[in-house]
Amino acid sequence: MINNSTTYGIYEFGDSSQLCSTTISLPTLTLGQVLVKVSSTSINPIEVKTRQGLGYVAAQKSADAFLPLGYDLYGEVVEVYGPDSQFKVGDFVIGMIGFASNPGTYSDYTVALESELIKVSLQESPDIAGLCLAGLTAKQALDKFSNRDRPLYVLAPTGGVGHLAIQLAQLQGRKVIAVSTRPEHELLSKLKVTAISYDEFYQHQVECDLLDLIGGDIALQCVDSMKPDSHLVTIPSVTKEIVCERATTRDVRAEGMLVASNLDDLKYLYQAYQAGKISINVSHYFAMADIAQAHHCMESGKHVGKVIIKA
Repeated sequence: MINNSTTYGIYEFGDSSQLCSTTISLPTLTLGQVLVKVSSTSINPIEVKTRQGLGYVAAQKSADAFLPLGYDLYGEVVEVYGPDSQFKVGDFVIGMIGFASNPGTYSDYTVALESELIKVSLQESPDIAGLCLAGLTAKQALDKFSNRDRPLYVLAPTGGVGHLAIQLAQLQGRKVIAVSTRPEHELLSKLKVTAISYDEFYQHQVECDLLDLIGGDIALQCVDSMKPDSHLVTIPSVTKEIVCERATTRDVRAEGMLVASNLDDLKYLYQAYQAGKISINVSHYFAMADIAQAHHCMESGKHVGKVIIKA
């Protein structure tokens, strides 16, 4: 029986140097829970923001308390609760775990709800961890758009969510335009997507769907180029209100979105991945002990697609 786990997180908010490890005692499993040995996880912007002290999860942290981080999980089930579990020891699983209030996949072992997991092949790459939070965000954001006949513009298209959203929208048969600071990037060429710069977008008034994955001033400028009756879905929670307010003044339908665990969505993503219909671009791999370097890599903007952590 495994009683302890090395887990990475923070005691204090700040830059990536605040990330550290601690040994935690694993709780006894209860009905509907499994213990998973982590094979890989990935870095998401929400974890970087939480580490900095931004957002809902950071606001719930008690002073001096250790806050574990990480939501993405690919790993092996090593313990189940009782004979009626839908999983068995040795199963490989993926999922978005503990979102949003109970992160903790930057760990050797983590307890997960069976309702957060799906079983996968025994031979998956560690890259598969990058499909969970980012893929669910991309799919659920796209599901909010009802008019697939007009163009979809994607901001920050070379990020984790962005490059998956492009592929999922292409599967829907949509015309997709990537709006990027690096429209000539080889990843966008690989995805066979039309790419333009932000300045090009600002120069025209367009009726469109816009998936905003960047927020802030850039999103506000893009809103100013959207014609009435366009539809905006914005993901960054920190700037959601101001972006939606600006859109409303232009008669643009606007809404934020918070990703949710959904096994049907995760199964759809995994089946598309297995069938080769979508791929996960990984630009950097780090060991779990180098999690601070991984966060620094994300913040530096050097990554493209996903940053994967191998346990």
